[in-house]
Order: sequence, then structure tokens, then C-alpha cells
Amino acid sequence: MMESVTVGASKKYEVIIGSGILRDCGELISRVKAPCLACIVTDDIVDGLYADTVEESLRSAGFSVVKHVFPNGEQSKCLECYGLLLDVLAAEGVTR
Repeated sequence: MMESVTVGASKKYEVIIGSGILRDCGELISRVKAPCLACIVTDDIVDGLYADTVEESLRSAGFSVVKHVFPNGEQSKCLECYGLLLDVLAAEGVTR
């Protein structure tokens, strides 16, 4: 069962909450954004737990997917890691 919550920030948006929702994320995202190139950005712990499910869901919905995995922890919150991410995004042709 999914639940929808509307957030009234500077621009209103909807947050969908539900058990097992990652299996459906590709279809849910395709409702607001036509399938295109998507980039999963995650740390190495979350990657092992959830990234395969997200990637499979996105691909099933017609998205092309690239993934960038960085080491977990405070040491990854740095300009060097940010620069590496920007390099990956540029190399893969990610524009937004």
C-alpha cells in the first residue's frame, strides 16, 4: 500500500511512501519524467542493499542507467569526491 504526502515548500511536490516501493520507482518516476538517462549516486553500503532493485526498476521503465558508487563515511564528504562525481556525470553525458 502506498501513501502520498504533499509537501508545501516553495514549490509543492508529492512524496510517495510505501513498503517495497523501490521495485516500482521506475514506473513512478516515469509518470513525471519521460524515460531518459538516469544516474544512481550512492555509497558502497546502500549500493549493496538497494541499488540493483532501483536499477532494474528504472531499466524496466525504459530509463538508461549509470551508477556512481562512493565510499561511505564522512571522508567522502569532500571536494575531491564531488569532483569525481562531476567527472562521471560529464563522461556519461548527464545534463540534468
